[in-house]
Amino acid sequence: ARVRRHPPGPALKDWHHEAACRDNACHRDLVARRSSWARCPKLSKDAHRSHRVSGADAPAPSHETGERDKMPSPNEVGAGVGQPESGSLRAELIRDLDERLGAEQASQRLPTLVVGLVRGGNLVWWGARGTTGIAGGRPPGTTTQYRIGSISKTFAAVLVMRLRDEGVLDLADAVGEHLPELEGLPITVAQLLSHTSGMRAETAGPWWERTPGVGFAELVSSSIRPEDLLWRPGRRFHYSNVGYAVLGELVSRKRSAPFDEVIRDELLQSLGMDRTTLRPVAPNAEGLAVHPHADLVVTEPEYDAVAMAPAGQLWSTIDDLVRWSDVLSGRRPEILSIESLAEMTEPMGLADTPGQPWTGAYGLGLQLWNQAG
Repeated sequence: ARVRRHPPGPALKDWHHEAACRDNACHRDLVARRSSWARCPKLSKDAHRSHRVSGADAPAPSHETGERDKMPSPNEVGAGVGQPESGSLRAELIRDLDERLGAEQASQRLPTLVVGLVRGGNLVWWGARGTTGIAGGRPPGTTTQYRIGSISKTFAAVLVMRLRDEGVLDLADAVGEHLPELEGLPITVAQLLSHTSGMRAETAGPWWERTPGVGFAELVSSSIRPEDLLWRPGRRFHYSNVGYAVLGELVSRKRSAPFDEVIRDELLQSLGMDRTTLRPVAPNAEGLAVHPHADLVVTEPEYDAVAMAPAGQLWSTIDDLVRWSDVLSGRRPEILSIESLAEMTEPMGLADTPGQPWTGAYGLGLQLWNQAG
């Protein structure tokens, strides 16, 4: 399977719907999770989000879900979901996947990772490397929680689309129509979803992923003022974590409930995603980081981001992400209509590089790749 490294920020940067393998039937959803954010002293703040560090690299076996006799017990590494498909993958392909798993861990310096291959809504193969903690920990598996980072944005986007489908709001609405404290901002809901709002990428002050969070009022006063706009809304693509904090607040206001409760009640419970939470619940992979001034692997702090939580705070598992992939592949129209999903996958903001054909774009909450011209 092919797992590509992309520039930091895109919502699906850690979950790529591409399986470039010899078995064409495997060109389905590839669900990959890695350790929580890690920091390297040689990288900028933005680049830290896509970098991982070396750590415990004791290999855990990979598994085709049909070969139960080769799998460790569920108590050790977790069990797959769906119906096992015995013999669904050729032995050569399984070897290739296993080799790629080890190569990705080494080349990307990942302390721990779990990868799953989905076909027809079922997990047909998964593999893992590393352990869950700096002092060793347990082998990770399909029920091990990892912080899923910006994949959290896809949950916010689906909730916004559901509000639109119910007639509660329109994508062309100025966000100030729904959040009075932002009345002076000429930004639409669609621009927030597609990262074309012109809003700054990060909050003012200390990095929000490394410090205790603040409420929405404080976030507005420091980072969501008219003077914080980088350029005219709609002019170009610029990834904005702050924009998704605004969308999370929008959802919360319209549902009259905290954002995490809306996710739980509207999405997680219906999908059986009982291992997806706002804060880590064991068994989970410990966040690891490189010390900013030395080559030391240390435990990374874990905070409630509060207003910024919709931008990247959810924790989940391979098993639960398989269920979420059903929503984003059109298998759960009662959660998200086929028409709205199609609208989400239309390019709105292009990742434009002068002199180069575009290969990446952003739709309504989903990162897109142009693979066939």
